[in-house]
Amino acid sequence: LLAEGCMSGKVVALMAPLLRSTSGETVGLSIAVPLTQIMAALLDTQESNKLHRYEELAAFRSTPANLRPLPVAPPMSAAPQSAHIDWIRSGVALLWLETTGSWASAIVISESGHMLTCAHLLMGSSWMEILPSEEQPAAHGGNAGLPERQPSTAKVPPKQCRGRCHVRHADGRFQDVTFQADVLHVCSGYLDVALLLARPLPKSSHDGSRHPQMFTPSIWQRQAKGEPQEGTEVWAVGYGLFGPGSPWSGATLTRGHLSKTARAGLGARPAVLQSSAAVHRGCSGGALVDACSGEFLGMVTTNVKQHDGGVMPHVNFSLPASHLAPLRRFLEEPSKQGAIERLADEWLSYAATAKEQGLWRLEPEPLDLPSRMVARKRQAIARMQLLQEEAEEAEKRNCPPRSSL
Repeated sequence: LLAEGCMSGKVVALMAPLLRSTSGETVGLSIAVPLTQIMAALLDTQESNKLHRYEELAAFRSTPANLRPLPVAPPMSAAPQSAHIDWIRSGVALLWLETTGSWASAIVISESGHMLTCAHLLMGSSWMEILPSEEQPAAHGGNAGLPERQPSTAKVPPKQCRGRCHVRHADGRFQDVTFQADVLHVCSGYLDVALLLARPLPKSSHDGSRHPQMFTPSIWQRQAKGEPQEGTEVWAVGYGLFGPGSPWSGATLTRGHLSKTARAGLGARPAVLQSSAAVHRGCSGGALVDACSGEFLGMVTTNVKQHDGGVMPHVNFSLPASHLAPLRRFLEEPSKQGAIERLADEWLSYAATAKEQGLWRLEPEPLDLPSRMVARKRQAIARMQLLQEEAEEAEKRNCPPRSSL
């Protein structure tokens, strides 16, 4: 593995075999072992030093001086220069259900521990997986401009789940902590979102004093100033593949581009963001971030599967950040009476419309192409109607008057 942007072709790591799932499917991610770790293992004892030639030892021992710490991300134009990987990872948490073992990512949206994730983590499935024929009529009867049908919501979501993420101390240090989170609201309609609140963290005593630990909404606070532009370089930040049982700490960042901003029609609102960043199981609920500015673009929601069930990691969809606008008003007074109910009502207007549901489900668009057969059929029907009208008029003219007696 060579250092990016290094003209000398400096080797910084050795590639390990490609990751594969238990079914043998390639997941599109690879692991590299840092050269510094390899050198430390080879030169850990005097006996190991004797196994190498003088020029090999000289090359090994001179390499650490040449290997300077590489930036983990390109510099952000609007972020402080000290921003690093911990700053980004702290903005996304890992959530899991101990009853099922399922896990997903969640975006930290307040220092108090409010978090946003996908509803399908708690419900077991997404509305996108429910066929339109299996949906239930809406209780409101289709009034107020709301959808006439709703996905089945027979399952009751759990009241709490477990979580883990990086939190920030008052002295600026980051620490990986585990917490309990209460479920505040789960959208039951065509909006795959859920709101949770982590229980208060205990104060740390790292240096003998008591420092408060705070959640870091680092990604959530950097809202995009305009609509996402196709071709933008993006990061998908989440806990794909590596769940609660993994010893790895922190979220994974994968890089790609914003492939498409899908809309239900000309001039309509952005409905779906498609990106080429690798997204795997567990990344749902993570953040889609502008790699250059660090701005929050959307919440990773789903990826595309082939007919045989194989996942296509580099074809995935995110919910635009504009659909999460009601959360900002909610966070102004989250403890106010009725705040959750008002949030739920506001989110109804951001639920996917009938046309937007087709975009999420990858339904083929209806094609209105000219057809010679259809045109002939229409002409024949029109001609038959005209002949019938002419016959009725002729019958009225030729019919003799009837007696009124």
